[in-house]
Amino acid sequence: LARSIQQGLEDAVREPIQGLLNARDADEPLEAFAVGFERGARSLAKHAVGGTAGSLAQITGNISRAASHLALDDAYLAAQRAKDDARRDGDAAGLNDAREEDIAAVDGLASGFDSFVGGIVDGVTTLV
Repeated sequence: LARSIQQGLEDAVREPIQGLLNARDADEPLEAFAVGFERGARSLAKHAVGGTAGSLAQITGNISRAASHLALDDAYLAAQRAKDDARRDGDAAGLNDAREEDIAAVDGLASGFDSFVGGIVDGVTTLV
């Protein structure tokens, strides 16, 4: 999570600065900065949402495994081990689909935030 947010913050600072540097050569300097700001905000949102979702997935997985060990149900533990082994081998039906759905949900959230930030940037540049 920390690495992901750090990357997003680096992009959020670097992209507007790059936009300012590109603005010297551009016909519309404010628009060049706005594009850099949009890219930085998009990257920050993507990394923050993705990193948070990944961390939450790991936390809930660990809680689930701890709860299953506390249940002391040998048949259930054996079934879970078999699922884990199959997942490592890539043979578990449905597990890859669930991962793809999680990735699609994170991409959808990032896309929505991207559209939101893009709308704000377009509005600001239209006013100016």
